[in-house]
Formats: sequence, C-alpha cells, structure tokens
Amino acid sequence: MPAGSEPLRGGARGPDLPRVWRPLGARLAGLMLGVVLFVVCAVAWLTFAPEVKAAFNTGQRLTLLGMGALIAALLHALGRCRVEGRSDRLIVVNGYRRREYAWAQVLAVTLPPGAPGRPWTWRTAPASPRWASRAPTGSVRAPPSESCAPCWT
Repeated sequence: MPAGSEPLRGGARGPDLPRVWRPLGARLAGLMLGVVLFVVCAVAWLTFAPEVKAAFNTGQRLTLLGMGALIAALLHALGRCRVEGRSDRLIVVNGYRRREYAWAQVLAVTLPPGAPGRPWTWRTAPASPRWASRAPTGSVRAPPSESCAPCWT
C-alpha cells in the first residue's frame, strides 16, 4: 500500500483529509418530497369546506401534526447520509446511525465515476480476528497493517 505522499494507481493521489462526501441525490429527494408533501397538504386543508375543517377535533389535528413530524424526521434521516474521511478513521452516517471505522478495519473504499453524486461502497473487516476465514474467496484484499494510512481505490 502506498504511503500518504506516494501516488496511487495511475499516478493519482488520494483526496486530502479530512473530507466529507454527501450524496446529492438523497438530499434533493428528501427536500423535494418534503416540499411537495407540505404543499399538497396545505392546499388540501385550505380547500376543505368550513364544515369539514370544523369536523376535525383537537386529537385528530395533533395526530396529523405528529404524522407530519414523523415524515419530516424520516426525510431528515435520508438527507443526512454521508461518509467522512479523517486521517485516523472513516465515519459513515446512514439515517440516524453513525459508525466509525479505524483505517485498519477498512478493506476498500470505492467511489464510482461521477462521485460524490453517485452511491459509494465500502467493505470493512469483521471485529473477529478470524475474518479471513469467513470472507468469500477473492472478494477482499489482505488486511492493512495497524498503522495503515487511508488507502483509496
């Protein structure tokens, strides 16, 4: 594996760290869906006849507001997905779960052409020291040393 100052395959260098990658599509989808849903609900409420609006009691109105808050929380989780590379670890945030991996645990980081606007993939070694016996043949590289610097493929 090359050192931080050595070029990678094809003469390219890895990105400067720290760096954050965020999928633009997920953020746009969450924002657009939230705006469209809010506009549709607001227009529907404003077009209801006064007797229909009066038929809603306080509990029903609170239920609708609670459902709106739940949808907003789910869309927020969709929009906060990211991968953050730091000099000592890789941080992956999916929804409301945050995972931190030491570089020694990371087997590969793959950003497809057009990234960061496209999905990324990563592979990590299981916590067990016998991880190689459970990995499919030919699907992973040899584990990096404990003093591994970020290795970008």
